[in-house]
Amino acid sequence: MKANAVIRALEKGRCEQISDNALLVPGSNIIISGEYYHSVNGKDHQTSKNLLPEEGIHHILDSALGNNAAQITQWYMALHINTTAPVGTNTMSNYESIYNELKSQSEGYVELARPQWIPTASVAGATDNYGARAVYTIATATNVTVGGCALMSSSPKASAAGVLASITSFDPNPRVLYDGDEFNLGYRISLTSS
Repeated sequence: MKANAVIRALEKGRCEQISDNALLVPGSNIIISGEYYHSVNGKDHQTSKNLLPEEGIHHILDSALGNNAAQITQWYMALHINTTAPVGTNTMSNYESIYNELKSQSEGYVELARPQWIPTASVAGATDNYGARAVYTIATATNVTVGGCALMSSSPKASAAGVLASITSFDPNPRVLYDGDEFNLGYRISLTSS
């Protein structure tokens, strides 16, 4: 199946969600999925399945196979407060209003910008940053709650520019973090053929 046919299937809603985090493109046997791995101070490792919003899927297809969209070579990882369930229509332009990005340096994390996602070369249909996870150094007078995270193409905190590639909610178990905690975040995306 050509990339344009896959894009048309997505635009017409002809894709089938086959699990909480996987999408099957009919006629292509392509399954797109992703997941986040996160820990606090090197402990309490958890996995959260993601949703690849239409904006992210279109960019992946257009830049790799389709309409010659420019490839984005740098991606960034954001934390957000709300545990709202992601939906396919999430975009960078509505991310902040729905999810409330954790952006304060005094009641959030001290890093000046969203950490960069630095993936390895693809192996067995997947790529991830598990060898170089994003690190957030938490600063707070009491505690901060992290309700989820996202992968996007814009580095500045609170920026609405760019492409939202992936998003997840930590619901029903948002992370409660304390001053000095180190929150580590990894992301893996897989494209497989069934």
